[in-house]
Amino acid sequence: MLIIALKITRADHAKHLRTCQVSSNPFTQEFVWVSDFANGGAWVVSSQPEDPCGVVQLSRIEKDRSDTSGMLWRYIARKAATNPSGTVLPGMICSAIDQGDYDWMKTRSDHMQCEFVEFSPI
Repeated sequence: MLIIALKITRADHAKHLRTCQVSSNPFTQEFVWVSDFANGGAWVVSSQPEDPCGVVQLSRIEKDRSDTSGMLWRYIARKAATNPSGTVLPGMICSAIDQGDYDWMKTRSDHMQCEFVEFSPI
């Protein structure tokens, strides 16, 4: 019986290692028009510092410069930690928070070692 339980546990663990979790995080943001942003204006999120890291949302919606019709817009998500020396979790300093741009118009490819996908609510 112990051998069967061990085999089941190993198989479950092996599957877990080949499983990627996908989740979504709904949120709301308010934007204000900034006319002198990026040679033509942009909608920039209105944000106040939050949490111990003082995270400020810097996301924006701007015209797509590659679109000659001038009708397409792009969403660029970004945040900054105004208190980089703070801690958000035990062992995680605020300067480690991802503060890069996420441009939803850029194509990107991430190779994941997944055989299985789980949809996980957060």
